This record gives sequence, structure tokens and C-alpha cells, in this order.
Amino acid sequence: MTERFAQTGEDAGGAIHRNMRIGRGGRWESSLVLVAPVAVRAEFGEVSGTVRLEFLAAPAFNLGDGFQLDVFLTDSAEKKPVYSRYFDPGRKASDRDWIPIEVSLDLAGRKEPGLELRVSAGPQGDLVADWLALARVRLVHTVDSSK
Repeated sequence: MTERFAQTGEDAGGAIHRNMRIGRGGRWESSLVLVAPVAVRAEFGEVSGTVRLEFLAAPAFNLGDGFQLDVFLTDSAEKKPVYSRYFDPGRKASDRDWIPIEVSLDLAGRKEPGLELRVSAGPQGDLVADWLALARVRLVHTVDSSK
């Protein structure tokens, strides 16, 4: 699914790198790397209902003051925040490995649903080493177990 993401151009100075091999915690993954400040978007096409966004996230480096990942569900009418996480690999050892992330998304009734991911600088505004690697990005249809 990472091939669907395109840079929005809203955040000057950022970049994306596709199919970059990133090793964290002894595990190597082919990744989409987002270099802050950057925003990328992907559209789902004909996907509807309730889905789960799943991916692995890891900082590319153990440096800097950290960085922020924000995920938004978009459509033709709105942009809704659905997930946010601060990564601090320079000071927090648990942020130096691949982190599995799951976000539930309700696409029912949405026209042209999609995602926007934003990676921004840490609390001091320092962009040094603010590179986020995303691997194994996929949408999984969920089944309503109450039916």
C-alpha cells in the first residue's frame, strides 16, 4: 500500500524515500521513509465499511529531540484525526525498535476516503534525524462480531 502515498507539498522541506531498507532491533524491513516536515496522502478507492490500518513504524536514527506522527482519515468533506504518537528514540530505548500500530477506521458513508500522514519536528523544533520508517502498511477488513 505504500506505493499509493504521495507527498502533498504542504510541508516544504520534507521528503519521502520509497523501498528503503531499515534495520531496527535486528529486523530489516523495506520501508517508506518520511523525512520531517512532510505530509503524504493515499486514497482507498472503492474500500468501504470498517477497516483496520496496520503498519510497523520505527525511527531511522537514535538521535534528535524526537518527532510527531499524526494520521488523519480524509474524504471529500473533512479531515479527521484518528491517531497520534510522539517518538523519542534519542532518549527512549523502546522507541528504537519496530512498533506495531493498529488504527480502526470507519469508512461507511465516506466519499473518496483516504489517509493523510504527517511527520513533524519534536518539541524543540529540531529536525535533525526526524526520519520515520513505515513498513508492512495494509488495510484489513474487520468483521462485526456482534452480528
